[in-house]
Amino acid sequence: MDMSTIFISEFITSQALETLKARHTVIYQPDAYQDPKQMTDSLIAAQAWIVRNLTKVSKELVEGAKQLKVVGRLGVGLENIDLNACAERGIRVIPATGANAESVAEYVLGTAMALMRSYREATTETLAGKWPRPTYSKCHEISGKTIGIIGFGSIGRVVAEKALALGLRCIAYDPIIKESSITIKGGDVAMRTLTEVLASSHIVSLHLPLLPETKRP
Repeated sequence: MDMSTIFISEFITSQALETLKARHTVIYQPDAYQDPKQMTDSLIAAQAWIVRNLTKVSKELVEGAKQLKVVGRLGVGLENIDLNACAERGIRVIPATGANAESVAEYVLGTAMALMRSYREATTETLAGKWPRPTYSKCHEISGKTIGIIGFGSIGRVVAEKALALGLRCIAYDPIIKESSITIKGGDVAMRTLTEVLASSHIVSLHLPLLPETKRP
């Protein structure tokens, strides 16, 4: 798709933007996601559309974008994109699978440690000039605990790799995976039923797409 016109309706980094500009005509409007009329006008000449999670790729916008061939999602969730409308027009939808796996994994484990060690509460108390030592002596180390990962795709596996490196035991549930265990960097992850994961884990981390099957009633 040499020298195509790419419409970008949300923020991207300057480095990524310059890379695209070197090869294509780029319409960069990082706040356009807030204005359907602006997006409609900008999509008239676009063959490609790059979005994050704030842009609503609606049926109306897709139908009006007569030259559109592909929608690129900077992320992995597709709940903001009308996939049926894109399919009807033959428009490819390409998520950046795995691109945010490291970031999400770091956030998951950092948050787990903060919760188990009561960092937020301890910081608030310390700033107030207090130190209720008996309370914080009951906090838990993360090493030796069990983390249950629900959804063992690219992100779930990176979470497991980092968790194993920190000394956690990892188990996982994924209805698509039929093997009893999966070998990753750092060790093996036992595949269990959802009930077993919930019953056996000190920490539970969800890494699921938003689908009718995964949405809470």
